[in-house]
Amino acid sequence: MNVVARHFVPPAAALLAICATALAQEPPPANQQERKPDQDLADMSIEDLMKVEVTSVSKKEQKLLEAPSAIYVLRGEDLRRTGVSSIPEALRMVPGIEVARVDSSKWAISARGFGSRFANKLLVMIDGRSVYTPLFSGVYWDVQDTDLGDIDRIEVIRGPGGTTWGANAVNGVINIITKSSKEGERLQATAGFGTEDREFGSVRWGGMVGENFAWRAFAKYSSWDSGYRGIDEWWTSRGGFRGDWTASADDAVTIIADYYYGKRHDELTWPDFNSPTLNTTFRETSVARGGDVLMRWRHTYGPKSSMELQAYWDHTQRDADIANEDRDTFDVALQFRFPLMGNQDIVVGAGYRASRDEIGDAPTINFAPGHYTQNLVSAFIQDELTLMEDKLRLTVGTKVEYNSYTQVEVQPSARLLWLPAVHHAVWGSVSRAVRTPSRAENDVSFDLEFMPGAPPVLTRISGDREYDSESLIAWELGYRVEPMTSLSLDAAVFYNEYNKLTSVEPGTPVVNVVPFVHVVVPVAFDNNLEGRTYGFEATARWQVIESVRATASYSFLRMNLDIDNDSTDTTSEDGERSSPKHQLYVRGTFDLVTNVQFDAVGRYVSALRDVPAYVEADLRLAWRPVSNLEAALVGQNLARPHHKEFRTGSLGTTVTDVEHGVYFSVSVKW
Repeated sequence: MNVVARHFVPPAAALLAICATALAQEPPPANQQERKPDQDLADMSIEDLMKVEVTSVSKKEQKLLEAPSAIYVLRGEDLRRTGVSSIPEALRMVPGIEVARVDSSKWAISARGFGSRFANKLLVMIDGRSVYTPLFSGVYWDVQDTDLGDIDRIEVIRGPGGTTWGANAVNGVINIITKSSKEGERLQATAGFGTEDREFGSVRWGGMVGENFAWRAFAKYSSWDSGYRGIDEWWTSRGGFRGDWTASADDAVTIIADYYYGKRHDELTWPDFNSPTLNTTFRETSVARGGDVLMRWRHTYGPKSSMELQAYWDHTQRDADIANEDRDTFDVALQFRFPLMGNQDIVVGAGYRASRDEIGDAPTINFAPGHYTQNLVSAFIQDELTLMEDKLRLTVGTKVEYNSYTQVEVQPSARLLWLPAVHHAVWGSVSRAVRTPSRAENDVSFDLEFMPGAPPVLTRISGDREYDSESLIAWELGYRVEPMTSLSLDAAVFYNEYNKLTSVEPGTPVVNVVPFVHVVVPVAFDNNLEGRTYGFEATARWQVIESVRATASYSFLRMNLDIDNDSTDTTSEDGERSSPKHQLYVRGTFDLVTNVQFDAVGRYVSALRDVPAYVEADLRLAWRPVSNLEAALVGQNLARPHHKEFRTGSLGTTVTDVEHGVYFSVSVKW
């Protein structure tokens, strides 16, 4: 019995049996059926979709058409119809977002350049809780998950969002928003199996306590096969709870809790003085576990006046052969919104975050000190001024933060929205954003690899306590239009200037004679790289006929990185080839008959360094024999048997090809 089978609770077979029994059950009467928000969104016209309200741009509700930013919204229905099984897979649909799979559990995800497994210029949130880790200023994508059926929408901003969201919202913001518990009392079970998504299952249920408190809970399990010629198996289990309490006509309270546990086996290569080749490749077993609790209270004073208080605690623990991390994060934020002088809409807020870690040493990696607490104090103000009623709006604001490494950082922005005619919107912006130092860039020391020679050369990388923040000045221009009720177009162009980007500076080589003669080349992090990027992104949505929709998006990116004259770094400029220049995504959605749906996806990604360009296709066929039961057959990456998406040399990780796969799932509601 393999590792996955031993830990599969509940078994997929049991869930399938549960689903099968539902065929004998009659759906509840019409007056007792829950509202189906996904179905409602699916029936929206293109015009109505552009009126969907988003909150990520300005921390307040505004229509998508009138948001002065390059924002794209993935609906929960988009996730269901495309058959994606994880949040990283869903992000492939967003123009300007670069998604590359490293192996079964690891991803390299970035926006507008700087693609890396440890990408550090993208802020990701789930229901307002930041999932960025101060360890390397990035995201552990292997544990960012929830029941995908609970997701209401994913709002993705390409471009800086530092004025409202703070440091590390440099090239983009991803805000994953789950549905309110009030959206229907239901019990739902899903189970399936496949070649790459080997076994998965989930149960979601909810209800009401009295007339004012709605709740929802879920449990899920997933396991993935290793990549092509890989040994990178991965499985995870997760459970969560959400409660929504209407305390009064003006007060709403939300409580969200989550816990996960996962284990993976993958392949790493690290320096080893005892190996004949001086580098050893071994199979690593690692465990990731953690949990979080979030509370949010919102009080409404009027149509444009409110107060919101949010606090959360997040625990992360990762145990591996090469390093261990134990982290607790506490965050509290208070925000007010109010009108001023008739033509101004003010949003102001402040927050505090403390993140305490304990990092265990390993044979080739250590942190000094082993314990550290990072503190972050912030305040922001944003003012939207209506210059011409229903025609011209100017939004200005800034965020000021104090952090443990570089002290005070200021991130201002100005955004202008022009509505020249009905269904037309033109916007432009200029912003400053910063990416503050990570724990690793200050305190890490690790041996990267041995290079063969006489004598052999060992590369040793270390942090720098003088490391400074990276900074960005960004200019953006966008246009949205609905030339007809069945067609919408959205385009954005950008130009970014980066300063003090990370460089790796070699020091003076040192000859060591223990345990044998070898040369150690010390390499330290510094800020001697500058860069310029520019490009554009375009999306079109077309309702061909009532039962057929088409979506297409294209993104272009050009990167230019330059080392300062006094730098000795010879590798960082290669980052120009870390992200694809061209990406194309097309999708067709077909309602063949009343109870049969078909979806087809095609995507093209141009070449990276050491990674050829590739074309892939995904297909989904779903059948609903009765209203409360759905069976789906999904094929992923069908254009070729396997392909590589990410370059080699990912900090010792063996990169595996992505294989084509098929899975079958059954979902039933009571």
